[in-house]
Amino acid sequence: LQALGHGLRRQDVARLRHEVADCLRFAIDRLANLIAPAREGDYHAWARQVGSRLDLWSSGAESAATGDWKELVFCLPAVLSRLFHTITLTKADSLQAQVDALRPVLGMHGANYERSKFLSRLAQGLGAADPEHASFPPADVLRALPRTHRLLSMLLQTMGKAANTTAVHLYKSDEWKALYDKPVDAANALTGEAAGSIISTLKAGGAKLRFASGAVFSHIILHLLQAPVRLDAGPDLVLPEFLVLDASRFAKARDVLDRACLVVAMATLTQQVAARNRRVFGLAQMQALIERLNILLRDGTSGGAGQNVTLPALVDECVRAAEGSAPGTELPKEEVAALRVLIPNAASADHAIFKIVHKRVLGAWVHFLPFTHPDFLGRSEGAIPSSLDVASRDEGERAIARVSPGFNQTELGKELIAVGDALGKVMRHSIVVQGELVTALLQHLVRI
Repeated sequence: LQALGHGLRRQDVARLRHEVADCLRFAIDRLANLIAPAREGDYHAWARQVGSRLDLWSSGAESAATGDWKELVFCLPAVLSRLFHTITLTKADSLQAQVDALRPVLGMHGANYERSKFLSRLAQGLGAADPEHASFPPADVLRALPRTHRLLSMLLQTMGKAANTTAVHLYKSDEWKALYDKPVDAANALTGEAAGSIISTLKAGGAKLRFASGAVFSHIILHLLQAPVRLDAGPDLVLPEFLVLDASRFAKARDVLDRACLVVAMATLTQQVAARNRRVFGLAQMQALIERLNILLRDGTSGGAGQNVTLPALVDECVRAAEGSAPGTELPKEEVAALRVLIPNAASADHAIFKIVHKRVLGAWVHFLPFTHPDFLGRSEGAIPSSLDVASRDEGERAIARVSPGFNQTELGKELIAVGDALGKVMRHSIVVQGELVTALLQHLVRI
């Protein structure tokens, strides 16, 4: 009986081995049909490896090869863990695919909802009895939207003056200075020919009207990024009423812009002091210093102590980088003292290097915004593009790389590229939601 019982147990184990192997093959094959194409290569390589082991286990050859068929039992947790992980990833990929399929519909309905709510609030402010179906002449709308009126008027007046000149720096115009009570550095120049095309197209209307309106949208964004006030709070709010919901995005862009200017200016001055003392401060050292300064400013901590970062902490970091460029030798005391004077000066918006970096970053962001190219009116007629041309965006990335050697390889450079993409999305969304209203206001303003 004992021998018979032992034989029965061996038969049960053999049958169980076949059943477990068949169940695992079934699960692996089913997931192979459901997994996302991007994950197929890694999953199929793992499935082939496990499949070969399952063939050995189910055939009994594993016992002869290793002397221990129980390896199947010990490997089950790892195999099942990989299967459950793959199931989780497949569910997430499936959900993302459904969201991607719904995104155009949700975007369309969301834009319609946002537009209707804005117009409804506008109608209520103008005293309409039936806000849902009210309509008002552009002059009344402009009186209800004073910040929008002021900004659009300033832009059109500057473009009108530029129409008879070779070039004009919009951001140095008298209207712009009066608007913000101080001169603002120019990110780019608008040629008189392009300005004249915008004005004439707004007056005449027609199929290319959307491109002229889009150009004005682009310059509105470039203007706002240079306003010398916070864009998301305070009594001096300068955002036009139709962009108020994007205040936090504009404020973030300004914060990243200011941080990039300060970090690159400090790193450049440190490199200059190291170079004139015949110390090696190459690309790797420059990138490392930019990364450290960016972390200090972005995270707002000094030495991980949880305190707000201070200017002396940034100066100390630059001094350590300059001294560390030649290990074993000390930087002359007079040079250290000079560096401690130079670095704080870089925090001023009037500093030469700060202004150069500021102009380069804004010039790079121009490529992420539609309708900023001077030949935009030469585009073929059609719908407003939903995404930037690949060539334009690539030029924007190359412009970011020219901010400082190797800058696009740093986290700060990548952050500037991400902000450029975000600004492009804000502009396209604003055109979809408020483009019709703003275009009507622009046409009214150029005809009065």
